[in-house]
Order: sequence, then structure tokens, then C-alpha cells
Amino acid sequence: MFNKFKYLLTVILALSIFYNIDAVRASEPQDAARIEKLEKHLLELTAALEKMNGEMAELKKERKFAASKGEPSQSQAAADGNDELAVIRNRAKSAAVAKSSEASGTSASVASKTFKGGERAQQAINPEVSVTFDHLSSYKLNSPHNYAGMRSGENFRMAGIHMQSEMDPYSFGKLTFAAKEGAFEMGEAYAIFSNIIPGATVTAGKFRSQFGVINRWHLPALDTCLHPISLSTILGPGGLAGKGFSIDYNVKRPWSDANQITLQLQRADNAYLFSGADSGHIPSVLLHVKNYYDLSRDKYFELGLTGMIGPNSRFGINNPAGEAFDEAKRFTKLAGIDLTYFYEPVNRARYRNFLWRTELYHANKEILNAASGKNENINTFGGYTYFQRKTSEQWEQGIKLDYTHPFQVDNKRFRTYAISPYLNFWQSPWVRTRLQYDYINSNFAPQRIEHRANLQLTWSFGPHKHEKY
Repeated sequence: MFNKFKYLLTVILALSIFYNIDAVRASEPQDAARIEKLEKHLLELTAALEKMNGEMAELKKERKFAASKGEPSQSQAAADGNDELAVIRNRAKSAAVAKSSEASGTSASVASKTFKGGERAQQAINPEVSVTFDHLSSYKLNSPHNYAGMRSGENFRMAGIHMQSEMDPYSFGKLTFAAKEGAFEMGEAYAIFSNIIPGATVTAGKFRSQFGVINRWHLPALDTCLHPISLSTILGPGGLAGKGFSIDYNVKRPWSDANQITLQLQRADNAYLFSGADSGHIPSVLLHVKNYYDLSRDKYFELGLTGMIGPNSRFGINNPAGEAFDEAKRFTKLAGIDLTYFYEPVNRARYRNFLWRTELYHANKEILNAASGKNENINTFGGYTYFQRKTSEQWEQGIKLDYTHPFQVDNKRFRTYAISPYLNFWQSPWVRTRLQYDYINSNFAPQRIEHRANLQLTWSFGPHKHEKY
């Protein structure tokens, strides 16, 4: 019907144009202006006719496409009911079908894409390398300024070289070296595996023992210039470390918000507490239980308990006749407790916090009295506590209190205590300056009272800076 109407309209317009042209030519005198106007009108009608022909061709294509899909075309819907709403609905439906087809094709093409890394020489699996430097200037304020203990002067303590790498999704490795003047020694070298025991991690290699909290930390990571006197006296200079295995297991909230149980078996080659180089086949055994409590969104509290036992008798040594033998079994037993309270407001974490940490140590070591041939016991107790607060993004202040008995037989009447206020300035996360004053009072050391002023400079480069591990 629509096509017939178009053809009829075209014939009427053509006859009208020719009639008007003939009428103008027959009139005398001829009106040239009117002829020009009619010719222009004829050109416009011709253009309109061509446009209508194009629309008719498009409608024919639409009808053929709709017929192939089994749906009515827009023109057919309009012809059947002359319903404009039906036309709009059909157009929207066709557009939705087209978009759905396009989206499914796009998702299929995306799913089929394969992304490949373009790294050269396997740079992506290279280990991270960091270097941390630690320089301590320490000056005694009272004479004598130099004696067998701590000497005044400059002390470049170490350049710590740290390497670590994610070897695969289930294992992680770390290696640390300490470069000192005239010495280059390995600090730690271990790998952590998360797929050997379900729900636990296994560490193998050489590592610092999990006795309390700060025994795990390296010198540049300490909150003060030196290890506490009580730690160095009871656990030995520099703390406890050894070669062996460690198993860490997280327990799901049986009595606190989070719990971790650590079991470590290490070779007893620490000559200060255990058998040393002749430790034989009996390892030292350590058990540490950490309990974590969330007090609020700004505060938490940690309680740790540690027990440790290891042999201090020698195995496979030679007697005066040159015969190998094992000494009678003797053991060293240690116990410790650590407490940590930390407050840091969430919305001011970069500028304000407060830390309180305390550790107590007890050691009982059986030793052989060469003169009497009988066993004796070294029974020693000690501990420290310190308070530290951050007052701005760069400044921290703190004070540490330390107390211990000497590591010797019959030591109850001897004691040493120390008070150490300190000030930390973080120039940046990579550079720290520390000022610390030490007042040390001992009733048995050659120097009964000692005053020390310390300046510590710590700087590092690399991805991990002053990490407490």
C-alpha cells in the first residue's frame, strides 16, 4: 500500500510540472522568470524522488532480513496496523539482539586472549637486594674512658646485605650477610615452605631463634642502640641463633583473637649456653606461644611464653689418652615471657603512637666443676622494659630500663641495672638518627658506674628498610 502511494504521488507531481511548463510556454509574452522557478522546482522534486527510491530499497532489505529471522518487518507492521508503537518496539528489539550478539562475540574474543610476559633474562624472578648500614659513636663521659668493656670512639658496626625472593607460590627465601671491619659473616640463610604441613609453615636453614620478641631483630632494627643488657647476659652476646627447623602454626581463636605456636629444633652449637662445636646429635628445642588480643581498632596487646632446653655436654671429644668419649649429659633450661602493648589512632597513624614492651628471662645451666668433679648450676634472672611514643611524623622518644644478674654461679648478691633515654629522628624511611644516653650501675664490674652518650646513624637502600626480622 505504501509503495502504491509513492508511485501515485510521483506521477501526479510529474504531470503537474509538465502542465505548468506547457502553460507558461503557450502564454504570450513568455515569463522567463517563472520558467526558471519551475525548472528549479523540478530539480527539487527529482532529488526527493531519488531519496524515496533509496528508502524503498532499504525497506526491501529490512523485509528480506526479517523474513529470514521469522519476524515481521517494520514496514509490514506499519502496513498491517499502521501502528507506530509497534514499529518502535520492533526497532528496539532488533537493536537489543544486535547488541547482545556483539557483546557475546566480544567476550568470546577476550576469553580467547593469551597474555605473555616480555621479561628478558628472567628479571622477574631475581631476588630483592637491600643494604643497611649501621654506625655507632659511643663516648664514655666518666674516666677511665677505655677499659675492657665498652670503649669510647667510632664503631662502624655493620653493612647488612639482605636478599629475599619468592621462589614459587609455596616457598620464600632469605639470606643476610654482615660485612664488618676485617670480617664477613653469614647472619641468616633460610627458606620458608607453606605446603609441607597443612595449616603451618616450615622454616629450614640458619635463623635467629624465636625466644621472646627482639631476639629475632638485627642490630639496625632495634628500638635502642644495643640489645638489652639482660638479653646479652642471659642469652649470650648478640642473642640466640642456630641451624635447624622451625614450624609455625596458627591456631583459630581458642583463647585470644589470634594465636601462634612455634616449635624450633636447632643444632646446639651456641657455646655460651649449650655444647658448642661438640654438640653431637642432640638438638636444642624451643617452644614459643604468642597470644594476640585486639583491644579496640586503635589498640592491641600481645602475650608470649617461651620455653627452651638444650644439651651443654660435649660429645666425641678426646681424653688425655687420645680416646673419644661423650661427657655425662648436662642441660641448659631457659624460660621467658614477653608483653607488648601498642596504641596507634587509625586516623593519626603517621603522627601518633605509643609502645610498651617488656621481656623477662630465666636461665638454669648445669656445668661441671673441674675442681670437685661435681655439677653446679648457673641460675640467672633478668629483664627489661621500655616505653616509646611518636609525637610527629619524624620524631620518637623513649626510655628503657634494664636489670640482670651476672651469668655465673652464686650470683644472687650481684646485679646490674641501666636507664637509657633516647630520641629518634626519621629523616625519611631510609635514614634514621638516634641519640641515646646510658646510665649503667653495677656492684661487681670494674667500672661500677658508667655514663655513656651514643649517636647512632642508620641508613639503607633497597626495598626493605630496617625490617624487624
